[in-house]
Amino acid sequence: MIWGIGILLLGFAYTIPFYFIGIVVAAIGLPLSGLSRVYLLQKYLPTEKLGRGFSFNAFLLYLSNAISLGVFGFISSFLSPRTLFVICGIMMVICSVVYLLNISRKAPGVIPYNRLNN
Repeated sequence: MIWGIGILLLGFAYTIPFYFIGIVVAAIGLPLSGLSRVYLLQKYLPTEKLGRGFSFNAFLLYLSNAISLGVFGFISSFLSPRTLFVICGIMMVICSVVYLLNISRKAPGVIPYNRLNN
């Protein structure tokens, strides 16, 4: 969500200070996503499978980067970079909010509960 907010801020930036704010927010979110990936790998993989998990994670990351660069390079010939930043930032924020609301429910389809009262 933090990374998406930074990308969204970059899409709406018209002056230099807002570009720096967007870059700082995105720069905070990018390493957090990498660290969370490392945490999840170490938490859910058995110790003897960590090497294979990290190498497969790197392969998937590089593959997805190559595919997204190709897709965004193609789309950028039709849309402006500002529009791409706004669309992608909104999609990242919406998807992360939906995911966070989904995991904060006791059961699927039930209104999120207040964890402090339980």
